Amino acid sequence: MEVEALKLIIKTQKEAILRREEGVKRDLLNDIEEHVKFKEAIILTGVRRCGKSTLLFQTMRFLLENNVNQDNILYVNFEDERLISFEVSDFERLYQAYLQLYMPKGRIYVFLDEIQNVENWEKWVNRMLEFEDIRISVTGSNSSLIKSDVSAALTGRNVLFEEFPMSFREFAGDVEPYTSWGLAAIRTKFEKYIEYGGFPEVILRDRKDLIYAYLRDIINRDILRRYEIRNTKRFEEFAMYAVGLYGKNASFSKLQKVFNLGSPNTAKLFLSYLENAYLLFTVDNYSSSKAEIIRSPKKIYAVDHALAAAASNNPLNEKSNIMENIAFIELIRRLGKTSKIYYWRDYKQREIDFVVKQGSKITELIQVTYTSSGNKIADREIDNLLVASEELRCNNLLVITWDYEAEEKVKGKKIRFIPLWKWLLKL
Repeated sequence: MEVEALKLIIKTQKEAILRREEGVKRDLLNDIEEHVKFKEAIILTGVRRCGKSTLLFQTMRFLLENNVNQDNILYVNFEDERLISFEVSDFERLYQAYLQLYMPKGRIYVFLDEIQNVENWEKWVNRMLEFEDIRISVTGSNSSLIKSDVSAALTGRNVLFEEFPMSFREFAGDVEPYTSWGLAAIRTKFEKYIEYGGFPEVILRDRKDLIYAYLRDIINRDILRRYEIRNTKRFEEFAMYAVGLYGKNASFSKLQKVFNLGSPNTAKLFLSYLENAYLLFTVDNYSSSKAEIIRSPKKIYAVDHALAAAASNNPLNEKSNIMENIAFIELIRRLGKTSKIYYWRDYKQREIDFVVKQGSKITELIQVTYTSSGNKIADREIDNLLVASEELRCNNLLVITWDYEAEEKVKGKKIRFIPLWKWLLKL
């Protein structure tokens, strides 16, 4: 690409992002602000439209507020159609174009948005970190691409963050729940969060019509194009079906039969594409046997419950599944890479929703139920939790409810019951 063309792109993109609204402050921002001063590249991944670009902008604003000159910031968004032919060899011309435009003095801060569109980007980043006084932050919407590149070329020179659609705590803001007015406001916001999900543009601008468009956009841009899938109609149907299974079990063999795929491995591959694009997550059945884990059906959760409901054939009757999906995403948001989350089902088909394992130890067992009073909680849900407690040797037992809160002793074991909204706020 020509240097003069790159100058125009750099200038117009930077002006555009610095004009944007600041947006809701995300919980991840504090961690990114802490790391932006270090030499390691910041790698920010997550589903498309979850707010990664806003986080970059908020980080830029943090730098400007801490006396970094605006000329020392380079921002490039590789979703720009003018960069569709951009290759790794163009990075040097891009950098020269920036230097000629702004003549920065001192440390330079580079922000590269949706970097997965450029193959071998990490080689340029690695060289710049080695030889220049520079700090680099990049975002990407494909987990396997980012992670494989990072591990191959940036070992010891990167810190990885994963962003998700907004949590309920981020959406609720600073409303005080310990007054009648505050509690009413929290409950109103929670009902909206249940309906709209957490994509910022959807919930903050009352644009529920965007949800289905997001779903189609992610499938098209982050999967169909990237993996050059020929039978696009079949894959789109597979993707919608899989995302609509949120909170349910699915085996590779069942998915193969439903879509007449060549083998269960094809179903496994298709699910991996959806996971790589952050559309969904698969959860293993906990077992001490590796072979049993591999054989057991996976449980599926979507990156956003409203997006999952949009893909479902029966979204109005799935309140319990919606609650379970919200709880799962909150768990992985809180626990990150430090823990592993499973579900548990024994040979009698007794099941609990979440088994939290930290290192070699199971630290918590969780059930999620759509109920507003203790006497409406099904006996089998409590019985299953108690059986799992004995089987897995864990006494930290939690039941997440719609609106019931208590602490009870059942057969000698203490069980905490807490409403979902309150658990999400960490109250």
